[in-house]
Amino acid sequence: MKGRQHPRGRFVLLGVGMVVLLFLGACAGGAPEAPAQEGAPAQEAQEEAPAGPTVVEVSLTEFAIQMPAELPAGPIRFEVKNDGAFLHNIRIVGQGLDVALSSDLTGGQSGTLEVELPPGTYRVYCPVGSHAQRGMDMTLTVTGG
Repeated sequence: MKGRQHPRGRFVLLGVGMVVLLFLGACAGGAPEAPAQEGAPAQEAQEEAPAGPTVVEVSLTEFAIQMPAELPAGPIRFEVKNDGAFLHNIRIVGQGLDVALSSDLTGGQSGTLEVELPPGTYRVYCPVGSHAQRGMDMTLTVTGG
């Protein structure tokens, strides 16, 4: 008789063991949430990372420079287009900086000038011929820091 009861006891133990394993498996199933929480600060860091340079569209015509007169400090990408018929360029001078497009733009041409601008005042003008004297000259104020 004892031999017959013993197999039932094994089934009971096996059933209890399975319940324990299922319980442990459910607890272990919660473990992947911990890496997701660890990843959250990394995602926040990505959101706080700079989005890249401020993009400023610049239009050069006879005889004007059309762009904002005030910009935030930091990396700036000037996307310059010659919307006029004459050759034009853009030059930025101030705060120890003196930069221009590598070549003059013909009508319809575009160029890009990337620069890091600290706060301060800058002169922005067209260095071609007498274009600055004819109106292609402005003051740019860079704010913040």
